[in-house]
Amino acid sequence: MPVVAALWLAGCAASTPELAYTCPTAGFIPDGDRLAVFRNMANPDPEAIMVRAELLNFRYVCKPVPRKGVMEVDMTLTFMADRLEGDMKALSLPYFVAVLDENENIVERQRHNIRLTFGKNEVKVKDGLPDTRAMAAAQHTVAVAVIAPTKADKHRVVFGFELTPAQVRFNRGEDIAPPPATPVAEKTKRKK
Repeated sequence: MPVVAALWLAGCAASTPELAYTCPTAGFIPDGDRLAVFRNMANPDPEAIMVRAELLNFRYVCKPVPRKGVMEVDMTLTFMADRLEGDMKALSLPYFVAVLDENENIVERQRHNIRLTFGKNEVKVKDGLPDTRAMAAAQHTVAVAVIAPTKADKHRVVFGFELTPAQVRFNRGEDIAPPPATPVAEKTKRKK
């Protein structure tokens, strides 16, 4: 019996025939569940937002895969966007899914894009969507390497939008203007 399988079986509760395990926790990264698309991304203005998007909700389940020494986390992320101005038909927004170890180190990071089409009902909505709203869902499976199945809750699976520094400041309610450039001191030559 391989060492990894033996360690996994050692984590089983003797009184139950099923494999005992814990799931990693999962959730949004702070300030990463919202995204604003500004009319001019190079010079963002809170009064000129074209699209507001959010990671609306998530669901996940996990299952141990002893032969691989991992806990597989199957998740579904649901996104929604509202078009506030313009006639944009669709857009793709970048987001990530990452696994953190018990010391908050990133052990895996996946980058993805979600395509949102305004007025198209990609997620089941009872009454349909207005032309200015888009919804879509994305499914992912993440393999979290763990020594024992009862230790998986020491890891976290986090996700959020890929944001520019201005978008992060906007989400935090801070001034989104870029900090002023620091003047570079001129070098002068000394006369000998």
